[in-house]
Amino acid sequence: MTHGHSDHTGSISAILKDHNIPVYAHSVEIPYLEGDLAYPRRKKAVSSVSKGITLPLSAGTEGELELIDGLRPYLTPGHSPGHRRSSPSRG
Repeated sequence: MTHGHSDHTGSISAILKDHNIPVYAHSVEIPYLEGDLAYPRRKKAVSSVSKGITLPLSAGTEGELELIDGLRPYLTPGHSPGHRRSSPSRG
C-alpha cells in the first residue's frame, strides 16, 4: 500500500478473503494504518486496516527499501507519513 487513507484500503479485507497475498506498507505508515496514531491534521486515530495484516517493507543496511517482485518502493512522505511509490528496478 502506498498509504492508509480509506480510499486506498477499503477493499483489502475483500481481496484477502479470496487471495492469500501479503500486504506491505512502510514501517512509518503502519501505526497510522492500524489506528495507533492519528494522521496529521486529523483529530483522532482511526484504524483502516486490522492489526497484523500489513507487513513492513524490508530495508537494506543503508535504509533503502528492498525490491518486491522487481519493484523498488521509495519513501515519499508528504501526503501521509509513510507514503511510498514504486517503480521498476533498473539494472
